[in-house]
Amino acid sequence: MKRAIVYRRVSTDEQSRYGTSLESQLDIVQKYANATSIKIEKIFTEDYSGKNFDRPEWKKLNNYLRQNKSLFDCLIVSRWDRFSRNVELAYTELSRLKRLGIQVIAAEQLLDTTVPEYKLILAFYLSLPEVDNDRRAKVVKDGMIKRMEQGQYPFPLPKGYYKDKNTGKVLHDDFAEVVKMVFTRIHRGDRIYEVRADMEKLGFKLSPSYIGKLLRNPLYSGWIVNPLLQKPIQAAFPAIVKETIFYSVQNILSNNKSTNKSE
Repeated sequence: MKRAIVYRRVSTDEQSRYGTSLESQLDIVQKYANATSIKIEKIFTEDYSGKNFDRPEWKKLNNYLRQNKSLFDCLIVSRWDRFSRNVELAYTELSRLKRLGIQVIAAEQLLDTTVPEYKLILAFYLSLPEVDNDRRAKVVKDGMIKRMEQGQYPFPLPKGYYKDKNTGKVLHDDFAEVVKMVFTRIHRGDRIYEVRADMEKLGFKLSPSYIGKLLRNPLYSGWIVNPLLQKPIQAAFPAIVKETIFYSVQNILSNNKSTNKSE
């Protein structure tokens, strides 16, 4: 009688979209094992993405297999997408398991390994999850681009802005005044260390790197700049600082950088 390890995996995202439950996976695998006289010796359960094999339970499974490889003949999953959602990594892992003498079986997507064509079907099964990932990534990316083109900001807002829970509008919070003050001080010719010291006296501990990042964020001037966009888009919510002040500060920062390099 063959002996097997069962690996079942689900992520919160997958379960909400597909209803892929751990219980149903185990039920499918157990029915297959009973029908083929395979004895299930151990079960590993994962709540993690299948985009790669850097998964906690998968690592435990691998360690266990290395220590007990002579005790097992196969590793059973319900479907190939439970094994992996990345074609290239899946083939690498299949080869590694084969060297250990372990055959991977997908109970709902069985393959006849006695015919050469099984490799084509395996490629199809392994490709489907990755295509699905790519499709969903494209949908998310396209949605983000569309929102930005409409002047929305689909990312965490920097300090100074907040989104009203009732209206969904992006508004200024109390920190917006600090942002204005920092920009104004640099615009007038003050140095960052001077501004930082004065801000700390007011109760705001801002690191030099944070101030530098703040001063270079175009969103504070009312413009959305992102690599996904072909050009800057004007935000559909009020700027915190005037464009003239923002670009004046950018020139000051660039000149300071050039001066430091020359020195």
